[in-house]
Order: sequence, then structure tokens, then C-alpha cells
Amino acid sequence: MNALVTKNYVMTVYYRRRRLKNDDGEYGFDGKVVLKYEEEDAHREPFINWSFKKIVARMHEFVNEYDCVVKVIMQRTERDDVLPMELSSSMLHVLNTDPLGALRVMMHNPEQSMQSRYSNFMKQKNASISKAAEEFGEDIFIRIRSGTVQDPETGEWKKLAYGERHGWRIDRGDRKPNDWLRINLIDDAPEGATFAERVAFTQWATVNVWSLLSQVFEKYYLPRGWNTEGPWIGHEELKKRAHELEERTG
Repeated sequence: MNALVTKNYVMTVYYRRRRLKNDDGEYGFDGKVVLKYEEEDAHREPFINWSFKKIVARMHEFVNEYDCVVKVIMQRTERDDVLPMELSSSMLHVLNTDPLGALRVMMHNPEQSMQSRYSNFMKQKNASISKAAEEFGEDIFIRIRSGTVQDPETGEWKKLAYGERHGWRIDRGDRKPNDWLRINLIDDAPEGATFAERVAFTQWATVNVWSLLSQVFEKYYLPRGWNTEGPWIGHEELKKRAHELEERTG
């Protein structure tokens, strides 16, 4: 077995758009792809006048060749004040399994594309879910936005993490996924949507109230309609609500 497979790599793509379009009417990019292992360069590949499609395709090849790419960073170099963008765990999964889907997500907002294709369906669906989110139940709704989740522990937007064994969880960044809060994404996209569109389009997730309480946070960030004292609610108050619900529903 290739020893490289056991290493955790960070891939950074540095790229700058050319001033003029190519003969095919698209902009080309100059830059380089750098893979690092423990701060040391493992691979460095410069490129000249690549299409963005070719860049994403090459990223896909690297993610599959170097089997443990744990982080992908996109860095525009046109100006010094452009901040790097780290792909979420869900987008890294899409890049690994569906490069064309990753290209669509990275080139434009798939939610806008979905809205234009399924506007009536989505208006009805979103309204139904948003209404349900304001009611207290055994499953509590939390917000998803552009592949990030509003963390009940901190109120901050955190990365989504996904694994076959752990499912969807909120990435705390401490490399202890067994302790991360398990959530269920609400896949409310219509039939025909790609996996990439589904992940990017998702607006809500749910967490079981008892699973949330088992985290024993001092308080929880849950800005929903049922939380009239919100947006925070203390552990004991949330526990009291959960017990009252259990008594009512048997």
C-alpha cells in the first residue's frame, strides 16, 4: 500500500483570473496547486491559462490520488486583501464524488439555480418547514446556510462534517467526531436535484432534544418561535420543556 494514503494532506489552490477571455469566450486562470503534509510541500503543480473546470477536475484527481486530503483552501491572488475560502466537509465530499456537481456549486449559487427551476415547489416546501421549525417538539430545528450550520452550543456558523459511520455532525474542530453533535439534514430538494444541489440548498436540520441535552451545555442557542425568552435557553429550562412534552405525548 502507498504510504502516502495514511497521511493527512492540506490542498491549497492559488489562482488569478486573466484579464482577457480565451478564444472560447471564457476566462483562463494562472496559479498553482500545493499539497502539504505537516507544513512540508508534498506536491506543487503550477498551471497557466486553465479553465476553472480544469482546475476543479484536477482538484478532484488530487483528492482521489491523495486519499486523505482533509482540508481544501481556495485562495484568489488578484489582490492581497482577498481572504482564503476553506471548503466545507460536505463540499469536500462532493469534490471527491461528483466533480461536475462541485463545479456547478463553486461557479454559482446553486440555490438560485434551484429557485429558478423549482420556484413554486420550493416556496410551498420552505413555508411548510419554516412553520414546523417554530413549534417545540422532540426534534428541534436548527438553521443550515451554504453548507454551514448554526451551532446550538455557540450560536456561531460551523462547518458540517459527514462520515458513513457518524452521519452528519457539527464540526467542533477538535478531531473528536464521536463527541460532536449528531444532526439530521432535511433534504427538501425536489426530485432531479444533484447531490451537490441538495447539500447547498438545504436550509434546515433537526437535532433530537435528548441528544442535545446529553451535551450538557450551560445554555443553548435556539432562536425559534417556541423559545419566547430566546435566542438562548438554559439547560434546565430546555430539559423541563422536554419532560413536559414527553408527559403530554405519552
